[in-house]
Amino acid sequence: MVGRTLDSIGNRYAGLVTGIGAAGTIRSVAALDRRLVYLGIQANKTGDQIAKLREGVFQAAQMPDIRLDPNQILNAIDKIVEKTGDLELAESNIRNIGLAIRATGAEGGDIGAMVADMAEKFGVKTAAGLNSVLDLLINQGKFGAFTLANVATQGERVTSAYAATGRRGLSAVREMGAMLQLGKRGVGSAEQAATALEALIRTLNDGEKRKLLTKNGIRLIDPDDPKRLRAVTDIVKDIVKATDGDVAKISQVFDAEAQRALNGILAEYKDTGGFASLDAVLNQTSDGAQLLEDASKATRQLEGSLAGLNAAWKRYTFNKISGPMREIVDAINSIDAAKLEKIIDIAVNGGLLLGGAVIARKVQNRFFGSAAGGVASGLAGAASSLKPIPVWVVNNVPGKMPGSIAGKFGKVAAGTGVAAGATRFARVRGIGARLTTIAAPVLAAGHVYDYGAARLTGNVARQSKASGALSGGALGAAGGAAAGSVVPVVGTLVGAAIGGLIGMFAGGAAGEKLQQKVEDRKLDVNIKVDQEGRVKDVTTEGYAVGGIMRNVDVGILLGGM
Repeated sequence: MVGRTLDSIGNRYAGLVTGIGAAGTIRSVAALDRRLVYLGIQANKTGDQIAKLREGVFQAAQMPDIRLDPNQILNAIDKIVEKTGDLELAESNIRNIGLAIRATGAEGGDIGAMVADMAEKFGVKTAAGLNSVLDLLINQGKFGAFTLANVATQGERVTSAYAATGRRGLSAVREMGAMLQLGKRGVGSAEQAATALEALIRTLNDGEKRKLLTKNGIRLIDPDDPKRLRAVTDIVKDIVKATDGDVAKISQVFDAEAQRALNGILAEYKDTGGFASLDAVLNQTSDGAQLLEDASKATRQLEGSLAGLNAAWKRYTFNKISGPMREIVDAINSIDAAKLEKIIDIAVNGGLLLGGAVIARKVQNRFFGSAAGGVASGLAGAASSLKPIPVWVVNNVPGKMPGSIAGKFGKVAAGTGVAAGATRFARVRGIGARLTTIAAPVLAAGHVYDYGAARLTGNVARQSKASGALSGGALGAAGGAAAGSVVPVVGTLVGAAIGGLIGMFAGGAAGEKLQQKVEDRKLDVNIKVDQEGRVKDVTTEGYAVGGIMRNVDVGILLGGM
């Protein structure tokens, strides 16, 4: 019975030790809860609104065409709220955000920044509108070389630059994307393409340059809205046609940096006399199909599958753990500091001792599993042959536990179990050695229990006995192992078990005896008073550590009262 109990405890300990994973899960839940709390504070939202957002994030992260770590989506939401303060914008576009992250492999924060820029700079805020924008940029990136991921990382720069033209909506995104695609053909990187486009638009917004271009027949202002420029793609076409692609003439308006945005367009115009590539990029579709297809493909890789499992696990653990965690923390915080310190002290010491017993049981199972089965069978037979079976009724454990549990195990094993089960034990080869290796951890477990109970109740005598037994057992086991390793037949493990048993009994007896001597030291205080209640005489005998015996003669007067 004790062995099975130790097995159960050992399994729980193993679960906790390997449950550094469990500790990691708790930290993950706490970190996610913290993020959501601060997100609610920043966006000025209630707990219910944040809970709704959280569920939306979890649901999106588990979708078969997304399968993401929820933290990636939250990173995007954080960035949107940081740049716009508009949590509704983020909440309505959670699925779009997830699809964009999965389809491009971009970081959540970059996608969030791009979504915020599209909303602020171009006025694209609805879920349908943003879905079209993302799909368009993906299709343009496939045709050209400036991908949606590039837009996400460089987006804050290029959207700010293009927004200076005053143009808005999906058409503005289309024009900006086309210029980036053709611009990247004339430079080496996405960052250089973004820098070149910034320089080009800066030139178009320069007052002196505008006069020069207008003087040469280039129309800049949109006739439908005098507050904005015409599409930059149309302006560029007119400039290239007016100069016949002559770089020398173009350099009179644009500096070297801005000219780099035109290199790809100029090269094609010189070869073909037209703008086929620019027109093709401008005509890319934006129905959302490509975004969905790319995201679905990405989820079929191993990382996508694992991310889906991770999202499911985080959702499950958060929903199951966050509430109880708060209750536990609140309960712990309500405990008096001194009492909490005592509980921790007991838990640490008890845990160390219990851990030792569990380890002993594991060793016994590892090396003597078959023997344990035979012995258990013998003990079962012994128990069944006892009529009646002795029972100890225990109330208020551990405060009123009668005697020592370790002592009870010892008496049962010696007085009943071994005798009644001797016939069955004899069938097991090497029964003496094996019985010894089983008895040691069983008795150790009893002493561990005694020690823990004594600490809880303040029973010094019982604590001393248990401590002595465990200390003696440890020393005896070490000595027995050393002796057994050189003595034929006995062996190291059996020697350790025998030495441990001897040390355990000897240590327990020594601890109990020592404490008994301390407790036997009593201080007798004899006080006599007269009939008027005054102290007449006081005498003392001996000295005490464990307690004081009081014998008081109160006299007739006080006795009557």
